[in-house]
Amino acid sequence: MNQLLSLNSVAKLECFCSFLWKSHKFVSVSALPRPQSSGGFPIPSSRSSDGVETQVETVFDDAAYSPFNTPQDGGSISSPNRPASEEGDNSDSDELVPSDGSYRPTVDDFEMVRVLGKGSFGKVMLCKKIDTGMLYAIKVLKKQHVVKRKQVAHTKTERSVLGLVDHPFVVKLHYAFQTGDKLHFVLDFCSGGELFFHLGRAGRFTEKLGMFYSAEIALALGHLHTKGVVYRDLKPENILLDAEGHIKLADFGLSKEGINSGIRGTHSFCGTPEYLAPEVLNRTGHGTSVDWWSLGALLYEMLTGLPPWYSNDRQKMFASIRGSALRFPDHVSHLAKNILVCLLERDVTKRLGSTRDIDEVKGHPFFIPIDWEMLFQRKVKAPFIPLLKNQTDTTNFDQQFTRMPINSMDGGSLAKSPLQSSSMMSEGPLFDGFTYINQSNIVANMAGVQLQDDPFPVPTPPYQCYPGHVAVSPPNNTHGMLFE
Repeated sequence: MNQLLSLNSVAKLECFCSFLWKSHKFVSVSALPRPQSSGGFPIPSSRSSDGVETQVETVFDDAAYSPFNTPQDGGSISSPNRPASEEGDNSDSDELVPSDGSYRPTVDDFEMVRVLGKGSFGKVMLCKKIDTGMLYAIKVLKKQHVVKRKQVAHTKTERSVLGLVDHPFVVKLHYAFQTGDKLHFVLDFCSGGELFFHLGRAGRFTEKLGMFYSAEIALALGHLHTKGVVYRDLKPENILLDAEGHIKLADFGLSKEGINSGIRGTHSFCGTPEYLAPEVLNRTGHGTSVDWWSLGALLYEMLTGLPPWYSNDRQKMFASIRGSALRFPDHVSHLAKNILVCLLERDVTKRLGSTRDIDEVKGHPFFIPIDWEMLFQRKVKAPFIPLLKNQTDTTNFDQQFTRMPINSMDGGSLAKSPLQSSSMMSEGPLFDGFTYINQSNIVANMAGVQLQDDPFPVPTPPYQCYPGHVAVSPPNNTHGMLFE
């Protein structure tokens, strides 16, 4: 689908979709407009990331589906009303700065090139570091909005996790700094835009492409879990594509550190409605396995065009997530159905990935064609490479943002103002320890559009079903659309 329709059209067609799903009929995304996203770097994204204390009775308001996700004070799904010491808080990481203290980044070091996205709290810009010419995405948040909407803990969590993680399929934090009224994250510029953008255009992906993306995502999630981090907000809006077609996981505001179990460790009611695991809905406590459930929901969406059990009525959707049968359109292969059943297992103790985490997921026969070591090293060519004219091309981002003037942030400017002068770098108590400098900046390689040879070897029968789960009897054409 080349264009997104108005929000009124979205509401009408979502109701129509809900009716068809109630009648157990499959609806392709090509018949439905996908909700708009806030740009290539979530700040936040269109489908709300819900974060509410377990003890708080939550009302899921329709405003969460607006393009810029403007949560309401006090009743926000994505704005938990809690002190920093409670659930979701992560202590600040120590600042990584040169030992002689000779360099601290400032706004003066970057030339703003173009707007990439805009949200409730700020804006994401394509920028160039003046001394090196390197391109980055700079995420600028207004402190006043972060505090007002009770997002301090989430912002500190994102800073902490980004400073902790170093992985080829996780967006890299290069610098973090603050001025008198703004916070700045300097991140990888992923010129391929959001997976959400491309899925909206394609309607659905082939199994080959869905397998490739889900395998890279699985490696990213597995790495986070080894660091004791549960991600909790996997969705197409939070997955970016780089110039070579590889994914980068982004937006760690709902992540939680210190979780080392697949089934327990935290009780927060948070996430995005379409991807919430049953144990989150039931508030029975959860661990890293919620990420594997979300991977199943995402893979289902990539292969069919809609999340499983999707409905415009959230309460009905939650009821379906808790108890309705998982249905598949005819084009989904037996192996794809099997891994989806294993990932979308409601009994968390039986869910794929709940015991041995990434090793269980990698061992499923759906991923037989994947050479995991080659994939980790980025030596497997992506089946799809975004079309790019040059290094600063932003055609994979929504034009409603890329056409915005640079100095349009709430009537203000990203250039220096009296509150943004280089001399005012004092970090207030809410954002103490925010500054970060990564010493190993990686030069991004540009790649033109090209048709790739099949990156996966054809699996050789017989196939073995994952132990303890429903057996499948694949036909000769096991992977269906996989090698089309």
